[in-house]
Amino acid sequence: MFEQPAEPPGGHARAGAEKERARRLGAELQAACLRRLVRDWESLNWCHLGGRLRPPAFRLDPVLSRWGQWEPQGRTIALAERLVLEHDWPAVLEVLRHEMAHQVVDELFGLAGAPAHGEAFRRACALLGVEPRAAGDPLAVLRRQPDGEPAPEQARLRRVRRLLALADSPNPHEAEAALAKAHELLLRYNLELLELRGGAEQCYCVRHLGQPQPRRSRADKLAAGILTRHFFVEAIWIDSFCPRTGREGRVLEIAGSPHNVELAEYTWHELHRAAAELWEKHWRQAGIYPRARAAQRYIEGVLTGFDERLERERSRQAAERALVWRGDPALQAFFRRRHPRVRTESVAAGEGALFEAGRHAGQALRLRRAVRGGGSAARGRLLEHRGG
Repeated sequence: MFEQPAEPPGGHARAGAEKERARRLGAELQAACLRRLVRDWESLNWCHLGGRLRPPAFRLDPVLSRWGQWEPQGRTIALAERLVLEHDWPAVLEVLRHEMAHQVVDELFGLAGAPAHGEAFRRACALLGVEPRAAGDPLAVLRRQPDGEPAPEQARLRRVRRLLALADSPNPHEAEAALAKAHELLLRYNLELLELRGGAEQCYCVRHLGQPQPRRSRADKLAAGILTRHFFVEAIWIDSFCPRTGREGRVLEIAGSPHNVELAEYTWHELHRAAAELWEKHWRQAGIYPRARAAQRYIEGVLTGFDERLERERSRQAAERALVWRGDPALQAFFRRRHPRVRTESVAAGEGALFEAGRHAGQALRLRRAVRGGGSAARGRLLEHRGG
């Protein structure tokens, strides 16, 4: 147990003022959270339900034992205060969707008194993009981790890991051949899983990358494009909020199978790390001042070069092996249920000497230890730069 230190003489009034200031700050943040909940409820109501629900009241409850609850008598959605304190805002939105589904059953379907998580609730979940399998736990879709693979998949993934390790060979021809074979096996792995499912939906999960930022950098957009084109996930920028600071911004949401999401998440962080390291090496060797705009151009080049290299490998697999990834229709359906109103945007090509220098460096990045081997993939390094 922690004890409050003794107050110096005359310090009681100052301590009381500080406590009061902290209490007011807490009230301000709680009010900001409630305002944000209202905005997000309105957005979900419009996007998924065409604005057909009537606005409820909202409450953050410090003693609520569950994550949230819909209270039909007072037409109130109550969320546990600890949910806001212990989780990021996307988790809060999952619980909000869950409680909105209960509201839909009562007020849109007119089925007050229906079983809490019965057929009507599952239909409401489908309308709101909440995974029906997560009905008992609104955070299940965020918590889901890769399961152990059956023996044949384990053997194949072990082989991929060995090939990716060979991609660090000092022999450039051996490294290139090993990396090409690893790409082929990973593509075959996802194609065969898709065929085995026969179009049936599997347990997808979502992950949110980074902290809310008011503006998305061009580098972040390029990295997001790499994930969607080459790592078997869907991605979208969503509005978010930090309850502890009141800061608003956007984060990247990725969706896919747990294995693919884990790989894509790690790739995202390692791409940013490797690009920053390459930039530091470049400006030190070139003897230039590391201005923010110069760093931005170089890092954009690194990501563009890496993307081009993966695209060439994908085209080669299509031409030589007739292996073509046309997407996962079940994943696309899962994604559309979560985000029924989306728009796409393109990123213009960069230019200039710094961009081209980064582009050359990005084409020398090699994937490494990209598939789990017992523990989390994050325990190893995913990307290495080879060459000058």
